[in-house]
Amino acid sequence: MRLLAPLLLLAACSTATDKDADTDAVDTDAVDSDTADTADTDAEPDTLDPAEAITVSEVPVGELSCLPAAGTWLTQTVDASCIKTVPVQGEVTDFESGDGVDGLTVEMFFGDEITGTPDITMTSADGGKVSGASAPTCTAWASRVTLPGDADTKPAIQFHWSEPFADPMDSFYNSVDAGTIQLISALLGIELDATKGVVAGTAYDCGGEGSEFQGVQVLARNAAGVYPASQQPRYFLDEFPSRVATATSEDGLWLIGGLEPGDYVVEMWAVPAAGQAARVIGQTKLEVFADSLTIADVYTGSEDGVVFPDECTAPCAAP
Repeated sequence: MRLLAPLLLLAACSTATDKDADTDAVDTDAVDSDTADTADTDAEPDTLDPAEAITVSEVPVGELSCLPAAGTWLTQTVDASCIKTVPVQGEVTDFESGDGVDGLTVEMFFGDEITGTPDITMTSADGGKVSGASAPTCTAWASRVTLPGDADTKPAIQFHWSEPFADPMDSFYNSVDAGTIQLISALLGIELDATKGVVAGTAYDCGGEGSEFQGVQVLARNAAGVYPASQQPRYFLDEFPSRVATATSEDGLWLIGGLEPGDYVVEMWAVPAAGQAARVIGQTKLEVFADSLTIADVYTGSEDGVVFPDECTAPCAAP
């Protein structure tokens, strides 16, 4: 996901508007104290009810022909000949600008979990390029990109990445700085909290990557099966953060802020056919880390977000 340069201009306008609003607010702070006290004592719910949080009522714009019956999921079988360990030649790019970033530490975890010692570690150089290590093709893996000792670069975690059989493996990784997170959060109206994390991704229809889904909503469910009320789902319009969008637009982009660290399932909700109620049509499993950005896409019909390239399901010849 990349946000466009005009975003910066929009941010400047937004900042000016916010300052004006703050000035006006000073004159109205002297509200009735009894009213303020009453508001403070109102109990906030700890959980969300999907029946209330999910508001889509129309069939989304996209391909739904692959959608299985409720409660079942699509499966893939990777051909064993496609799983080969090959050299990695990738690139680390800035989440906002798309430019290569040097000096970053890239850690890959072949078990698709951020735990223990990474299987390989690389450092970006020469315009964000990374190399000097090997990784398996047609296998789901997770990565973590950091700049140790630099508070301005936030950890960027990716789950369920997979590359087709090729030698070398051409992979890419995201880098995100604090300014980008603050900017996007401000435009989306999300309150940042360093003890919580942000999740972002793209919703795809049956066409998979490159076939973004318009008109779906997302909700995060934690390991206890609870939908935390602290979560803040947001969407984009033409790759711009939007406070008014209530579902994905043509870009398929979504973001959820305000999540406590831990394991989650991000569910994609949609109306599968006219006259039917909205239900979960895809989901992705991930872990949220404090003061970090987690990136994971959600695919129609997928139970966990692990979707391999089509090339991985047929016999692979030697590259």
